[in-house]
Amino acid sequence: MIIGLINFFIVLLGRALRFAHNELLRVLLCFNLSVNSIYHNAFSAFFKIIKFSCHIVPFASFTLILSLAFFSLHSQYLDSLDIIKKARFHIDTLCSNTFKGRGYINNGHVLAAEYIKNQFTSYGLNPICSTGMTQNFEFPLNLIQDAELIINQQKLIPSKDFLPAPHTPPVEMKNFTPKYIGLGSPENWKKVSKGLHKQWVIIEDGMPNDIPENLKDSLKKWYSTENQIKQAKMYDASGLIIKQKKLTHSFSAEPIGLPVLFIQENLKIKKIDSYKVKTRTGNQFSQNIIAFQRGIVDSTIVVCGHYDHLGSIAETVFKGANDNASGIAFLLVLAEQLAKIQTKYNILWIAFGAEETGLNGSLHYVMKNPCIPLEKVKFVFNFDLLGHGQDGVMAVGSKTYPDLFQIVTFTNEALGKPIAFSERPNAPNSDHYPFTLKNIPALFFYTMGGPKHYHDYLDLPEGLELTAFVSMQKIFLKILE
Repeated sequence: MIIGLINFFIVLLGRALRFAHNELLRVLLCFNLSVNSIYHNAFSAFFKIIKFSCHIVPFASFTLILSLAFFSLHSQYLDSLDIIKKARFHIDTLCSNTFKGRGYINNGHVLAAEYIKNQFTSYGLNPICSTGMTQNFEFPLNLIQDAELIINQQKLIPSKDFLPAPHTPPVEMKNFTPKYIGLGSPENWKKVSKGLHKQWVIIEDGMPNDIPENLKDSLKKWYSTENQIKQAKMYDASGLIIKQKKLTHSFSAEPIGLPVLFIQENLKIKKIDSYKVKTRTGNQFSQNIIAFQRGIVDSTIVVCGHYDHLGSIAETVFKGANDNASGIAFLLVLAEQLAKIQTKYNILWIAFGAEETGLNGSLHYVMKNPCIPLEKVKFVFNFDLLGHGQDGVMAVGSKTYPDLFQIVTFTNEALGKPIAFSERPNAPNSDHYPFTLKNIPALFFYTMGGPKHYHDYLDLPEGLELTAFVSMQKIFLKILE
């Protein structure tokens, strides 16, 4: 009876200690505190208590079990801290000003690729492609090299106040007054149609609030940016300004004939002093970084993520901490651990370039230049946007490839189900997708929750909590070992 009560107490206390450990770790890491000394002091004090208790408590086995339990928790903590420390180092490095947003201004993408290549080499990974670890390719791009907007003698900030549309042609305008027409409804366009010849137009983004629910889907196409540009062209406007709640940057392969400018919705514009956009149109080069780890079985698992981001416009640098310095940090930390052991299967580590421009790097690899026969690829894991996780992790492709996803869920459950996975079908939204076009099962994982700083200047390292990072590392380390 007494032994049973002791065992019950041990189990209950063990669960309480584990919960306290996890919560303390989460809080300390969220505040990015230096916690080594805190933890070591706490455990030192605890072991002194254990030592003292051995003299006054007859249950030596109890104190021994409790000591071992705490030692195990301490080891887990140190492993977790090491993973987070390494991840933050890679993220901070990739987001530093040296890499210029990992885009195509000042060769930021080249510097980022070289950093990843050096990391792979330092882990002892090997090249498998005929060109070494670097695979070059080209793709068409309309690159915004510089932009300047001055209103009321105030120079505005790209991404914070304005953004040229990615497909805009070069612009150089001074002292002009755009015509405001409100929402881009058919009625509003008709009202001003006669006075728009060679004039800039300002419209509000979105649809009227009073549209009935049953008509919203049918009217979405009309109020889309594409159709609003079409209307501006049809009425012979010189340019189109669209007021938006959130400015989101992206890329385009080629320019359109009409300059398009996005501005923050709270900006009041009567007259524009100056607006300039410098572009470069043509073929842009970039590179994939590819490393190989030989396993026991001659079948290959591809583990990938993209390293490129949006680069910079004028003084604004798009750091891309979540998208996708976090995913590359995940690859690097995982590769460093797995490179130390003999894995069952070959692992092909790929850091893709030019994902943001339309999956150009992964399309080139899969469709034009795979370094190993595609029929030898067992499946693909792709990691993108791994900086959060407060609301769980989305597994894109899980409903399309349930057998592959089952491997992930079984491993998650075996580790105590630390991750709440959500499921959705396959989609062409990241670098896993080209592999699926060749009938290779692939899953794309991204974290949910946290700030919604997608493709803007606020996607910064300090905004990442890395809530799911450690647990995801442990899951995929177990799967791939």
